[in-house]
Amino acid sequence: MRCVAYTEKPRTLRESSRMADPRVTRRSAGTQSQARRSDARGGGHDPRQPRPPIIGWSRRVGIIIALTAVGGTIVLAGSHVLDDHSARHTSAPTASAGITSAPSQSAAPTGAVTPRPTAAAPTIEGPTAVTTRDATWSFDVALPTAIGDRRNATVRIYRDDHRVAEVDISRADTVHVSGLALKRGDNDFVAVVAGPSGEGPRSADVVVTRDDVAPQVAITAPSSGASVGTASQTVTGRADVGVTLTVSNLTTDASVEPVVATDGTFQAVVPLALGVNRISVQAVDEAGNSSSAEVDVTRIASQASANLHLTPATIKVGDLPASVSLDVNVIDENGAPADGASVVFTLSPSGLPTSTYHATTTDGTADWPDVTIPQQGAVAGDGFATVQVTLADGTVLRQLRKFTFQ
Repeated sequence: MRCVAYTEKPRTLRESSRMADPRVTRRSAGTQSQARRSDARGGGHDPRQPRPPIIGWSRRVGIIIALTAVGGTIVLAGSHVLDDHSARHTSAPTASAGITSAPSQSAAPTGAVTPRPTAAAPTIEGPTAVTTRDATWSFDVALPTAIGDRRNATVRIYRDDHRVAEVDISRADTVHVSGLALKRGDNDFVAVVAGPSGEGPRSADVVVTRDDVAPQVAITAPSSGASVGTASQTVTGRADVGVTLTVSNLTTDASVEPVVATDGTFQAVVPLALGVNRISVQAVDEAGNSSSAEVDVTRIASQASANLHLTPATIKVGDLPASVSLDVNVIDENGAPADGASVVFTLSPSGLPTSTYHATTTDGTADWPDVTIPQQGAVAGDGFATVQVTLADGTVLRQLRKFTFQ
């Protein structure tokens, strides 16, 4: 047997590229078959058949790089190396000016997107409106439960939209804020939680009104140094509307709390002890500011009296029927004629029923004139006439006179 050594001719880069491209290989195989058929017929290249395209060097290099990149991506996708990166860059559908972007494959279907919850605001504890005379104010701020990084979060306090305090949150559920300076008038405070990403929603407003002006109060009666013979004294005066008033007799520790009328006037009755009585009126406003006025009143022994006169005081039974007159002179506790005192007269002759008559004093006098006494039933003996007088301060005066039938 004869052995023939065969040495393969080295392929050029062009030929290697054609071998690497399947399409080129298929075309080459087809072309070679066609050439063989053509050779078998005794001819060369058929001019009616197009020649295979010639691929340039730069295009061949690009094809090789593209195939390498595609193959590497498939390998990475299969190993899930790209999963985390893809998840971090997957955005939920967003809306702007009424246009909604199409969701990605990893996004939830339309209608299942949960809206981002609204952050809760802190709360300034206590009343929402306060009036004080203090120069500073303090309060507690209740924090919302959903605070992310508490280590980097603070509570900011604004007064009239100017930041006046900032306090670290740490782990507390409430934050105490103290020493907030107050200006006269209204101070509008709000609290807000702030962090690296900015401020959250603000709390409801709390208005602290600083009022350090004392209220007005004055006693118009009695005048200081007055002397009275009554067991009590009516005190009148003026004060700011809305204040709390206390009228006291500092000597006896007795006090009353009258209400200031809408016109700013007040009136109160306080009991008096014999001797000097110091009367004090104190006014306290809503902020706690106070002012007072005082007078001294001396109570002397009462000079009040009632003097009953009966004319005639003696009548003979044989002279009946006859008439009698009763009158009374009334002096008040201060020694002056009592005007407007209530008077009740009674007359009880011997053997006859009692008669009653009501009157009122004018310039200290009241009377019951020309009372007719019948003869029938009258018997010799003593009867009596009485008077009861009630003064303006409640003092009651009584007096009795004998009335005789002979």
